[in-house]
Order: sequence, then C-alpha cells, then structure tokens
Amino acid sequence: MSGVLVDTSIWSIALRGSRATENNIGATLSQLIDENRVKIKGIQGSHTDFLSCAVAIRSKLSIYTNDKDFKNYKQYLPITLL
Repeated sequence: MSGVLVDTSIWSIALRGSRATENNIGATLSQLIDENRVKIKGIQGSHTDFLSCAVAIRSKLSIYTNDKDFKNYKQYLPITLL
C-alpha cells in the first residue's frame, strides 16, 4: 500500500499499543513503514522522524534539526537540512 497519510490518532494508538486492537493498528502501521524505501536500505528511524521527512518532502520544506539520524535519511530521501 502506498500513498497513505497516517493521522495522529493512529500514531498515538500504535505507539501506545497496550490492547489487542491497538496492537493490530500498530502492526498495520508497521507494515506500511516497512515499505518505506529508507528501511529497505537498512536505515532505521523513529516514526516521528519519518513523519517529519514525509511532511518536509511533500511540503517542500527544509528540516531544522541537530539530530544526526537525519544525515543518514538524507542519503536516501530528498530532504534538505539546515
């Protein structure tokens, strides 16, 4: 599945994941993230980092961060860092 925008309610449930239904939502979200081309290249990152990258790419924004993980993402994603 591609072209999916994940709402914050789903992120919240998936990250909390304490009940069976929450775990199911988390599993579905994980499957979507597994399809991410960064993960295919062996780069791991947080859901929040990937969400920030996706928003920046779609909105043509730069990312202002001091998190060194974004330098790794930049090798595989068309992001601009400040």
